Parts: sequence; structure tokens; C-alpha cells
Amino acid sequence: MRHSYIVPLIAFGFVLVACNTSDSPVGPEAELVPTGQPLMDAASLNYGEDSFDFDFVESRCSAADGHEEIHMQGTFTGQWHRAWTSSDQYNYVANYSFRGTGTGLTSGASYKLLGQGTFGLHIGPDVDGQVPWIEREVSTINFIGQGGAPNMRENYAFNYTVNANGELVFDAASVTVWCQ
Repeated sequence: MRHSYIVPLIAFGFVLVACNTSDSPVGPEAELVPTGQPLMDAASLNYGEDSFDFDFVESRCSAADGHEEIHMQGTFTGQWHRAWTSSDQYNYVANYSFRGTGTGLTSGASYKLLGQGTFGLHIGPDVDGQVPWIEREVSTINFIGQGGAPNMRENYAFNYTVNANGELVFDAASVTVWCQ
């Protein structure tokens, strides 16, 4: 069975958008703190809310043949807060939800999509050119079958820790999929 990693990718895209504090492009080469921007005091948090529409096709489980391509559309919304501390650390937390619909490309089955999750990121201070960080995410997606379509549920839990030497010291990922 194929598992989808679209939720973490959507959440990461949301993080990139929320972390962008300037008009510079968002992407791998974008900086979390643009050059020359002073660090904020921990008491000065930034809060925000962002949303964007999604439209993609992913393989999901299906009672008929084991999997089916499902066209999913909807809106992803998240509330976040972030802070740069005076000790050169960055903290970011986002709570997000998504709502939408899905259609099986083979069966024509209809689904309501409901999901929610939490994402956290802590980036420590630069230690001799290396920056330690911790990333955690937990999310759930419910595919509510309409008519005779099967219900599905996906739970994701990710935890990554990179130490000051740039070594991945803890990596845990759990993806659980239920098809009814």
C-alpha cells in the first residue's frame, strides 16, 4: 500500500510561507531571518493566519481494488506564531486544518475531506557553523465516504532532531491508514 506524505509537504509549504518575513522568494534558498534583520525579543511574538487552496491527485486505499487515485480539492487554513529570541533561536508553532472534497478517478466515489494537525519547529543557535533543530508534526485526515464509498483515515506523526554537529540523532515517523 502506498502512503501519502502530502500532509507534511503541505505543512512544510505553510511553514515556508509563514517564516518568510520579507518580499524575498520562498524556497530552499530563502533565509528564515533575512540578512540585516535584528532578532526579536522572546516577548515579541508574531502571530498570523494563512490559507490556500489545494488541488491534487493521490493514491488512496479502496475496498474494491486496494487503491484508487482520488482527486482532492479544498482549503488549507492555519494559525501560527513565531519568535526569534535574543539568544539567536527561532520557535514556530502552527495549528492547521483542511476541508475539501474528493472524487475517485476510477469509481467516481465521492468523499468529504476533514483534517487537522499541529506542527512545531525549534531552531537552536549557530554552534560553529552548525544549527541544531527539532521538528514535530502530528496530523489526521478523515475521508468520509458518500453513499457506498468506504471511509478512510490517515494519521501522521513525525519527529526529527538534528544536533549541533549536523547529525540526525532522532528520526521517528509513523503513518497509519485505516480503510473501512
